[in-house]
Amino acid sequence: MEEPRAVPAEEVVEFTVIVSGSGVQARITREALEDHFGAGASPESWVRAYVANAARIHRAVEGLVQGGVARPVIVRTAHF
Repeated sequence: MEEPRAVPAEEVVEFTVIVSGSGVQARITREALEDHFGAGASPESWVRAYVANAARIHRAVEGLVQGGVARPVIVRTAHF
């Protein structure tokens, strides 16, 4: 599985989650990382916040996939 990576131009962290045996491309917004996981302004802090909270973020992705959202899945602050 790929390492998470920050995409500063889009203010997201990209990552892959395994849902029902398949890889799902997903992104979490900077806003969600700052609002719910204590990320700072730097892209490096977004990745650190993602890594430290990956289990909770992955559960949000799983719920969105099960709800039928389009892909790539974008996790926003309202999803927490």
